Amino acid sequence: YNYIREQYPGKEISVYLEDIPNTLKFMQGTETILHEVPEGKDCQLFIALDCGDMERLGFSASLFKRAERTLCIDHHISNQSFATENYIHGDASSTCELICQLLPGEKISRETAECLYTGIVHDTGVFRYTCTSPETMRMAAFLMEKGIDCSRIITETFDEKTYAQNQVLGRSLLESFLFMDGHCIVSSISKKVMKFYGVQPKHLDGIVSQLKLTKGVDVAISCMKWKTASIKSVSVPQTLWTSAASPSISEAAVMYVPQAIV
Repeated sequence: YNYIREQYPGKEISVYLEDIPNTLKFMQGTETILHEVPEGKDCQLFIALDCGDMERLGFSASLFKRAERTLCIDHHISNQSFATENYIHGDASSTCELICQLLPGEKISRETAECLYTGIVHDTGVFRYTCTSPETMRMAAFLMEKGIDCSRIITETFDEKTYAQNQVLGRSLLESFLFMDGHCIVSSISKKVMKFYGVQPKHLDGIVSQLKLTKGVDVAISCMKWKTASIKSVSVPQTLWTSAASPSISEAAVMYVPQAIV
């Protein structure tokens, strides 16, 4: 968003997202995020980022369907290539890494670099996940050279949690369980529990990363119910997605995720 706004000031640009955590609102442009599509709104180009299928576009899917042209940039190997043009690379650490590859480096501002670095940090678990490659580190170093405060970004957006977030994290760990001979761990948060601790879906980021740190675990699943029952996030090593074992991941989620989260 920041790059297009800076390079093409005459263009009308809108960003559609669900509500984001307050810790991410330091990034320039987040104050312009829209949470619903205005009636009768159309666009010439719709760019879908970090989205594997049209359903995940949520409320903005209707606008995507009406767009003259569509582009999808994503790093998930399960991406369905649902746009007119698709830039999908499953070996990349994050969509932000792919965007960084596509943009002319000399035109990336400090504000844009902050956003891209934050995305890379979160998708790599601060460069700890197996998706982190030498290219990822080179991209991160390049963005750091733009003058961003990388330590602050990591501490304030990834490490720090509110007291309520730490409480619900503890509850998730306490009520988690292992299956598939200890290779899989799952935890669920009910709407009742979320209401008790005063948290929303956006406050649950980081739970699956903590579950994944359990010794011997290959796959971590974090579930919650808000409006409808759903899997909040799944952490799977990149090598598993490209192996014969990958079909069992979704089957495991269906089998072991509690069927009645109330």
